[in-house]
Amino acid sequence: MTRPPLDILREVAERLGYLSVLHGCPPPSADGYEIVAAVDFHGGQHGGQSGTISIGCGPGIGAALAANMLATSKPDFETAREAVLELANVVAGNVIAVLHPDDELRLDPPHQARWPVTTRVVVALQTDEGVISLAVSPPQSAHLP
Repeated sequence: MTRPPLDILREVAERLGYLSVLHGCPPPSADGYEIVAAVDFHGGQHGGQSGTISIGCGPGIGAALAANMLATSKPDFETAREAVLELANVVAGNVIAVLHPDDELRLDPPHQARWPVTTRVVVALQTDEGVISLAVSPPQSAHLP
């Protein structure tokens, strides 16, 4: 049984980031994110699968993640950014297994990015701490549940 990307985002946000997820919600506009982390993937059976998995965090989400993950009260921006990069890495690993279940794909290290313009999948969660979104772009030959 495959899990939808929204369920993966919810599970990782709750278990890794200790965020209080309320419900799915519409994603904000591209300028509504304080920190965006991206993980590029490529490879596959014939080397033709490629794309990017992005995590967008609204204001305060990065700081909440860092505080929860590191048990610190006032993380600085760099610590918040690192927490979002780690969240993106874990989410990407789980999402890629759903999008390309029969392929071996390589994930590059997460990096700070801008919110993608072209996407195939965009889901968002409202948490007590703010909004967190997931985008997959452009997933070529992806099999979505």
